[in-house]
Amino acid sequence: MKEFGNTLRQTFRINYKEIFSYAGISAAGALLGMVFILIGMVTVGKSEGSYANVGAILSLMFGEAMFLFGGIFSVQYDFNLAVSMGKARRYFVPARYLCMVLNGLIILGIVKLVNFLERALYPVLYPGAVCGMDIDWILGRPAVFIGFVLGLPSLIILLGALIMKFSTKFYWGIWAFWMLGFMGIPRLLSAGKKHPDSLAGKAGNLLMDLAGGVTGAGLMAALLCGTGAGILIALLILKKQRVTL
Repeated sequence: MKEFGNTLRQTFRINYKEIFSYAGISAAGALLGMVFILIGMVTVGKSEGSYANVGAILSLMFGEAMFLFGGIFSVQYDFNLAVSMGKARRYFVPARYLCMVLNGLIILGIVKLVNFLERALYPVLYPGAVCGMDIDWILGRPAVFIGFVLGLPSLIILLGALIMKFSTKFYWGIWAFWMLGFMGIPRLLSAGKKHPDSLAGKAGNLLMDLAGGVTGAGLMAALLCGTGAGILIALLILKKQRVTL
């Protein structure tokens, strides 16, 4: 336990700049979004109608995107550094995971703060306008919160470990997953509506039935199980991973 505590402290000490950099990117996205919406209100003369809390939306998009991609490629550096300093591999993964959980909480805290400021500012400047898209509608859902705070760090460590294990070959797997998710599944769903008796249509309708039958509690349980599985798989992959400096 003492060794894990030392590993955890050193991991936070090494990665505090990374935490602040992702927080800064999230804040920059917030500022860009708020400037964008204010300029739009001024130029259009928006005194009625609806608007979106663009600052909070861009804050979430920028912060989480950089957290995801930056975190994936920092796993290898952190792993090599930790192991070369004599840290046990079984302690590195949970320590790095907890560091990323803190990072995710900070980003979401910035998003929530920006959303609070936008909810207070825009109605004062333009009392006739109403908010048509409040990001709290999304982040207020427990499953979404768990996914961002607990699930995403697990995914980052898992992907980082897979890239270390399989190198460039893993990028083909990412490409295949991308094609399946963003091209294959929409086509199956479309076939389910247009050609329900076809094989693709039946598969699409099956996916829709499965999605419709998932409850909030079931989704949270699946996210927690997926989070644990991701950490466990990463541990198994990195257990015998060699150090490459």
